[in-house]
Amino acid sequence: AAAAARWPDDVPVLFGAANAALAAGDAARAEAGYRAILAREPAHLATLNNLADLLLDGGCSAEGRALAARAQAASRDPAVPAAFRTAIDDTWRRAQACAGAE
Repeated sequence: AAAAARWPDDVPVLFGAANAALAAGDAARAEAGYRAILAREPAHLATLNNLADLLLDGGCSAEGRALAARAQAASRDPAVPAAFRTAIDDTWRRAQACAGAE
C-alpha cells in the first residue's frame, strides 16, 4: 500500500498491490487494481490474464471470457515465457469450458 501511494502510476507497483489484495481475499480491490492497470496499459498480458481469472472465479462472465481470449492470443508471442503461456492457457481453457456450459 505504501508503494502504491508513493508511485500511483507505476504499473509493476499497481500489479503487485492488486495481486496482494487478491491474496488477502479482497477481490473487489484486486479487480479495481487490475482495471486501473488496463486503463494505462490495455495490453498488459499478466493483468489481462489475472483479471480474466478473477472474473471467471465469479461466474462465466462474457468479460472474463473476452479478456482470457485477448491474453491467450497475445501469449503466442515467442517472447512470452512458456510457463506464463501455460498459466494463460489454463485460464483460456476455463473460459472455453464455461462458455460451452451455457
